[in-house]
Parts: sequence; structure tokens; C-alpha cells
Amino acid sequence: MAAFEQIETSVGPGWRLSSAEMRTYRAEGLVRPALAFSATELAAIRTLLDATLAATTNKRPESIVCPHIAEMNNLSPDLANSWLKLCTLPRLLDLVEQAIGPDIILWGSQIFCKPAGTGMAVPWHQDGHFW
Repeated sequence: MAAFEQIETSVGPGWRLSSAEMRTYRAEGLVRPALAFSATELAAIRTLLDATLAATTNKRPESIVCPHIAEMNNLSPDLANSWLKLCTLPRLLDLVEQAIGPDIILWGSQIFCKPAGTGMAVPWHQDGHFW
């Protein structure tokens, strides 16, 4: 996916959690880092998402599990590989390694989006903390 190539995979400094973020992670088991993708990177990710949603019309958009595995979602190898690249960006892995150490495995990934006007109604539920 050409648009995804705009996301730098090896250039630039890695992302790091601050001392305060690490304390939050240790105390609460989760942290929301104060980091962000650039506008160009977000546009590339959106292009990837749009292409994936267009290719998976047989699935609800909030339940596309493991888009990095082409066979699970009837995706082209290029689309699946783009998701794998995103999941394994070195700067993202730097954050994970800082929190849990260097033994990292990609257990799974999921697209969990609810485009306006296309999703089903979901009553209030309390599992968000565990996500």
C-alpha cells in the first residue's frame, strides 16, 4: 500500500514513556502515552483503514480481527502486510519494550471502528477498562 509507506519505519527517535507515564503503568496497569502520529501518518493509516473496510464488506467494521493475517479476512497480502508493518513499527515496540521488556509477541490485532450510521446500537457496557 503506497500510502502506508509514508509512515517512517526506522528513521527518527523511538518513542519513550515518561517517568510519570511509567509510574501510571505500574500503578494502574495501563497508560495513554502523550505521543501521536503526524498528520501525514494519520492520513496514510486512514487510507489503509478505508481500503481494508472496502475489502471486507462481509464483516462488520468493528469486528475485523487480525487484519495483519490476509487469510482471516480475505485481504490482499499487501493490505495485510501494511497492518503488520503498523503493528510492528519500531517506535511502538520501543514503548512496549519499555513497559514489559524485550520478549514481545504480536498476539493479535483488531480493527474496532464504528463508522457513523453503519453500526448497531450497543447498550452501555463496562468492559472498556479491560480492552
